[in-house]
Amino acid sequence: ASINEIKIAGNTKTFETVIRRELKTYPGDRFILTDVQRSLREIVALGYFNGPPKINTEQANEEGDVNLLIAVEEKQTGNFRFGAGFSQLNSLSGFFGVQENNLFGRGKGVTFDWEFGKYRESFNFQYTEPYFRGTQNTVSLSLYNWIQDRVQQQYYNDRRKGVSISLGRPFPWLDYTRLYSSYRLEEVALSNFSSLYPELGVLRTVDWPQIKSSVLVSLTRNSTDNPAHPTKGSVNSLSAEFCGGALQGNVEYMRYMAETSWFRTVFWKFIFHMNMELGAVDGYRTPAQVQDYEKFRLGGNRRYA
Repeated sequence: ASINEIKIAGNTKTFETVIRRELKTYPGDRFILTDVQRSLREIVALGYFNGPPKINTEQANEEGDVNLLIAVEEKQTGNFRFGAGFSQLNSLSGFFGVQENNLFGRGKGVTFDWEFGKYRESFNFQYTEPYFRGTQNTVSLSLYNWIQDRVQQQYYNDRRKGVSISLGRPFPWLDYTRLYSSYRLEEVALSNFSSLYPELGVLRTVDWPQIKSSVLVSLTRNSTDNPAHPTKGSVNSLSAEFCGGALQGNVEYMRYMAETSWFRTVFWKFIFHMNMELGAVDGYRTPAQVQDYEKFRLGGNRRYA
């Protein structure tokens, strides 16, 4: 049978075009079950609906063509979070955040996060346009300003603020794969250096703040069945970041990252998840060219993302 028409129901908030642009089968195509199932997977990946859509068909004409009926159930896509605490060590600390992944029902994303405390303060704003001007290009803009007190880790205070813009689009020869490129301009300022590490003395002579100008290119393949709670599939990514050099700025290095995550259902609702991450950072001329604050540190979280 051929598909005569695709009818969508249940979307009380989300615009129909937001759903239709995820479909992998169209009116006039032959009814192929794998293409319909792939369309359902893409709709689920949006994260706007409760569970997979319900699919049905109805006869369209005497030639045997069918209408494809897709019924979705909307769910809450935004969230608001906040919290605060007090301790003798950290004094007053807390966080505040707002996130909406389906802004005005048009599939746009916006995030605002603010965290405050004695040893860490951060501000981050991000806006994402998944189909920029009706194309398959994803555009994202991010603004941030954060400070972390690393003196407690016997290092220094680290403050950064900057802006980044990224562009992504499907990779033509690999399914489930997208190619991303981004540019970041960042100001770095270190202060209050610890006297326990004499090798940090060279940082005291630096004319702060330093300017970072970098380009990041990454290739990501995501074949999981659900973005929020995957039960099968994998996420694999390769990235390369180049800072300084022809891009100007005061900071120069090259950073390479590789990450893989695998998900498998063990039994019932128990999921096995394995994750591995590899990273390397080097200077353009010698490894000593890499600044201390851009190196990986044993234990704890890496800042780079």
